[in-house]
Amino acid sequence: MNIMSDQIKDKNEQQIPLEQALKDGRLAAQLSVEDIALRLNLKKTVIRDIEDSLDTVIAEAAYPKVYLRGYLVNYSKEIGLDDLESFPQYQQLLGPEKSATGLKNPHIMTYDEKSYNKSLIILLLLFVAMVVGVTVFWKTSPDSTKASAGSASKTDNVEMRLPETASQDVETSTLDIQQQAQPGVQIEKNNALSSAQTTQQNVDNNGLEALSSTSEQSVEITDSPEKTVLTEQTLTLKFKDECWTEIFDATGKRLAFGLYTKGEQLKLAGTPPFNLKLGNPIAADVFYQDKLYKKSFRAGRTANFKLPE
Repeated sequence: MNIMSDQIKDKNEQQIPLEQALKDGRLAAQLSVEDIALRLNLKKTVIRDIEDSLDTVIAEAAYPKVYLRGYLVNYSKEIGLDDLESFPQYQQLLGPEKSATGLKNPHIMTYDEKSYNKSLIILLLLFVAMVVGVTVFWKTSPDSTKASAGSASKTDNVEMRLPETASQDVETSTLDIQQQAQPGVQIEKNNALSSAQTTQQNVDNNGLEALSSTSEQSVEITDSPEKTVLTEQTLTLKFKDECWTEIFDATGKRLAFGLYTKGEQLKLAGTPPFNLKLGNPIAADVFYQDKLYKKSFRAGRTANFKLPE
């Protein structure tokens, strides 16, 4: 009888703790803590608690018994430990669970957490929708459209006034010449009437001289607008996409500056040569004196060139 008791006592003393048996089984199966945690769908901290301080976990009730018992059962199956129920630590978990109702698995997402995440996603979607709506409203706002159209119309008005100014100068000069020519003609008529000895031939000669002088002055006056027209050349840009544009004429006057979008058309007049700087040259068709300027540009590179070259 004493011999049998000694054998049972020796057997109990030789049995290793459950946490050591689980760890030894894991190492024998050549599995890491991460591997076991991934297979059991648990956190690595849970596996370390089981292997390093199972007695403390049970004593402090760090995990509910029903969950801890399930962790140990699944762990033992993964490493092939068959005599799980023979370990005292596991037997402590077989008792009835106090306050079993209302158990909460710390590793499963609760309803409150799901609701919080759902509310957060909804708020994020509302914020994104608001930003998109404000952006679309700003781009389609009538004020911005009117402002861009007004700037383009102002540029056109300034450019088209230049020929009108030249024509007004020509008309004024013509009137001045006519007023200067009329006194000369009147004096010639008075001289012809007061002098009885003047012959018809002299009158004709005087008339021819007056006509010739008047015609020469008219030729000089008509030449001036031609020179004025020659100094003013036209430049037209038709935009197929967004393009930052800056244009100067030979006098240093800046004729255009800003970002132009698809569908816009820019008509300019100034003294050549024109200095052009295009941020996206392939997005604009350039017409000099109503003739398309053909030159290959590289996409994504700014172009600086003169017209005429």
